[in-house]
Amino acid sequence: MRCYTSQSKGGSSREPLTGTLNSSTIFFKSLFGAGVLSLPHAFATVGLPLAMTVYIFICMLCCGTVWLLLMAKQYAVELGAREQLTFQDLATFLVGPKAGAVVAMVICLCELCFCSGFIIVTLDNFGQAEPGVSREVAVLVLTPILIMLGQIKWLPELCIFSFLGALIYGVGVIGCSISYGIQNWTPPPHSFEFKWGGLSSFVGTATYALEGICLVLPVERSMARKEQAVSMSVWCLLLYGFVTLAYSSVAYSAGLGRADCPIVTDCFDNGSAAYTLRIGLCIALILSHPVTLFPASEIMENLLMSWSANERASGKSSELTTLLMVEEEEKDVEPRKFKFGKALRVFNVCLTLVVGYLFKDFSSFSNIIGAIGLTLVGFVFPPILYLKATKRNNVTVGLGIKVTIFGCFFLAAFNLLFVGFEAVV
Repeated sequence: MRCYTSQSKGGSSREPLTGTLNSSTIFFKSLFGAGVLSLPHAFATVGLPLAMTVYIFICMLCCGTVWLLLMAKQYAVELGAREQLTFQDLATFLVGPKAGAVVAMVICLCELCFCSGFIIVTLDNFGQAEPGVSREVAVLVLTPILIMLGQIKWLPELCIFSFLGALIYGVGVIGCSISYGIQNWTPPPHSFEFKWGGLSSFVGTATYALEGICLVLPVERSMARKEQAVSMSVWCLLLYGFVTLAYSSVAYSAGLGRADCPIVTDCFDNGSAAYTLRIGLCIALILSHPVTLFPASEIMENLLMSWSANERASGKSSELTTLLMVEEEEKDVEPRKFKFGKALRVFNVCLTLVVGYLFKDFSSFSNIIGAIGLTLVGFVFPPILYLKATKRNNVTVGLGIKVTIFGCFFLAAFNLLFVGFEAVV
């Protein structure tokens, strides 16, 4: 792994930087979550032609929003913003503190829910692979593992876990699913019909599976060659979209999208192949947990440090302020190091474990998060930030970008009005 280290003016070390290949590995693996497993079932709700069309449309919009977000960040830097920006920092700089607070809250909620979704699927598949082990025991086993992984401070240090996770997910999960489907090929009836009644549910699931914008800025910030961030992110999304579209189409055509299979592993009969697949899936999702949790932990740490600094400036003091206090000799506090960070990451891990333990229906869970949280993060915030940045920089917005922004707002309105209502009700 090729890594670099950015240095502060005072000589203290900052976040290590990494090459484009390692960054693309981290971002590409972060896209493969539990949502992919529910796509074959989602395809069954609308039929193959409509599913492929809508999925491609959403994938292209996701690529567009990544471009909008990174360009908004570039314009913000030209306006005087610091280079090391989080999503919340960018919203605060371009729109205002209230917008930054809303963005921080929604992103933290989405990432915590993503990780909780990993726990839901992990517990479900581990329970099927090892029926003699209760969910409570499984949670106790997962807790120290996830806490240890969650203490990794820098994103580049998660590259090896991302590589292993991508390898296990690609070969062990997707490969085994396709192999099982081909060996037990049972084409579903009426697969080429346009089933408009299931469109809202499909859009929510597809949005959950495709959206990965929360990690775009952290990955860009960790890159040694930041000028390649836009092309790297877009190409990773396109490759991910192609792989998951091909996988979902084949799995659905093979009969792995039945009504009794909310996620594809539910279609497997008990046996050595199914056991290997489920254990491999559990390992892949566990390795994805710290990468997905990273943006939420980072934003929470920055918010706590900002609050602590403001409280000290106003002359107030508390036990929490003391815990968060930075040593006076540390002139450069970017990123800020504080003792409370480890406890915060432990809390986040435990929170995802509790939510994942309490919720058992991943399909409904993903629809709600995809319809509401990810809609705001992926299709509302980036266009608004881009428009604010171009207006302040006196940049003319081209026709193609206007069409992309219109598509984002259209999908956002559809998700909030139809998908969100159906998921909640």
